[in-house]
Amino acid sequence: MNSPSFQFLPPRPAPGARRGLLALLRRQLFADWRSGVTTVLLLALALYALPQLLSWGLFNAVTSTNADACQAARGAGACWGAVAEKHRL
Repeated sequence: MNSPSFQFLPPRPAPGARRGLLALLRRQLFADWRSGVTTVLLLALALYALPQLLSWGLFNAVTSTNADACQAARGAGACWGAVAEKHRL
């Protein structure tokens, strides 16, 4: 009795994630080396600028409508009192 001659197929790599957040980020932000470099550079710029923006816009900001308080905070923080006073315009 002859046994059939056969060969096993070589193993294939596991499929990558095709759905989900990680797959979406990989496709959109790291599709090729240029988009990957751009993503990393923009992320570094955002991480550098975000603390300064939060400091100016929230932590050192003046929320009262007092003009003297806004002048005292000039250059150090935002004057949200003017926005609150003039939002109707």
